[in-house]
Amino acid sequence: MPSRRQILAWPLLLLPASCAFLKTVPPDRIFALTPLPPAPLAPSNNPKIAVAAPTSLRVLDSARIVNRSSELEFQYYSGAAWADLAPTMLQSLMISSLRNRLQAKVTSDEFNSTGTPLTSDLQDFQIEPGNLTHITLVTSFAGQTKTFESHQNALSDRMTDLVAAFDQGFHDVMGQMAEWIASAPAVTAE
Repeated sequence: MPSRRQILAWPLLLLPASCAFLKTVPPDRIFALTPLPPAPLAPSNNPKIAVAAPTSLRVLDSARIVNRSSELEFQYYSGAAWADLAPTMLQSLMISSLRNRLQAKVTSDEFNSTGTPLTSDLQDFQIEPGNLTHITLVTSFAGQTKTFESHQNALSDRMTDLVAAFDQGFHDVMGQMAEWIASAPAVTAE
């Protein structure tokens, strides 16, 4: 017969398993952004571009949608998530957007080590007070660094309106980035 101490310990043994289950429950709603639509600019001086996944703070390196409720506090929306980790999703969207705008071969840095590297740091990718979406990407390309930022007001606090504002902000950031890349100096191989 188990001792009283063993009986009292059983619920504690089950706690990690129940917590693991709670972490794997998928959110009710999954959201994704869209790439820039095709509208070719002037050809890039760099015919091959290798896009790296953005680096970010751990709070943004998540599939969860971030709400920055104050300067000092981040929270996650429950029941809603991005289709992938935010940096991974943005890398894919950046590749598609730049393909749609530049006459260049744009790939992931994992598959094209010969292209001109495009790296970025995702500093903001959250909803802020007043239903304001905020995206900031500090990007380095062809020996230059530039910050691209967008603030968009959502029509309401409904998640579909917030995601629509994120999408508009992403298009704004990528439109600026595509123009900047198109005019960047050519990088020659050594």
